This record gives sequence, structure tokens and C-alpha cells, in this order.
Amino acid sequence: DRVARAIPPAALPAFKTLRAAAEAYAGAATAEVDMQGTAAPALAIEHEAKLREQFMRAVLDVIDDKLAATSHADATQLDAALNATYRQLMRAPVKQPDAPGRIGESTIDRGEIRKVERLWLAYRDAFVAFRARLPSGADPDAITALLLRQRLDELKTITLYL
Repeated sequence: DRVARAIPPAALPAFKTLRAAAEAYAGAATAEVDMQGTAAPALAIEHEAKLREQFMRAVLDVIDDKLAATSHADATQLDAALNATYRQLMRAPVKQPDAPGRIGESTIDRGEIRKVERLWLAYRDAFVAFRARLPSGADPDAITALLLRQRLDELKTITLYL
């Protein structure tokens, strides 16, 4: 496949680690889809596929140096916004007394969000480590910013249930 051919041999072990982290994150992130209604399983599958597609597009964009330059300050601001949104979800008032871990009236559980967040952090770190093995490519701050934007969008979607 195009991605494997584009990766220098010295970066292949880091790519293998990155791919495993991306798969773990995408697979677990289906827990961040509200499973109410008959379309819910299809929505979870679609969500996982979207995250896998974002991963492959990001790898190609990093290798081809197609990410927009991003300052460290901008990446730091995105990180702060992500942390604030995550805290908002974790501290949200309970609306389902029989399921206190759930977000709003959804089936999305705080414990699952925490688990997915940890997997996303491993994915982010593996992506930056992969980039360090490439002879050239996108700046680490640009990679971090891209991943932060993607994750922030995921968490903001969940806040709609608050």
C-alpha cells in the first residue's frame, strides 16, 4: 500500500507501534458513540472508520509535509481547550441516577471516555515518535495540533449530550 512504500525502513518499527496505537484508539472510541436507537451500531462502525481514515490521511500528510505550520503556542492553546472540554465531561452533573457514570441522557460512560483518552494520548505520543524517525516531514507541533483538533472535535460532540 502507498503508506508502507512511503515509509523509510528506519521508521518502520515506529510506524508499527503507531499503527497499533491508532487501531487501539479507533476501536475503543466506538464507546464514545451513543448506542440508543436502531442506527447506533452503524454509527459506531462509521465512527471507527472515520478515525482510521483520519489516521491514514495524517500519516500521508506528515510524510509529504502537507500539514500547515503551527506554532508551539497554538498547539498549547489547543491542548488547554482539549483539557477544559475533557474536564467538563468528567465533571458533568449526573442525569441518570441508575447510571451515574453516563454523560447526560446518553449511553456514553465517563469511564469509557477516560479509557479512550488514555489510548488517544498513547496514539498522539506514538505519532510524534514516528515523525522523529522520518528524515523529513511535518513539524511535531503541526502534528500535535492536528491530532488535538481531531480529538477536541470528538469530545465536543459528546458535550452535546450534557
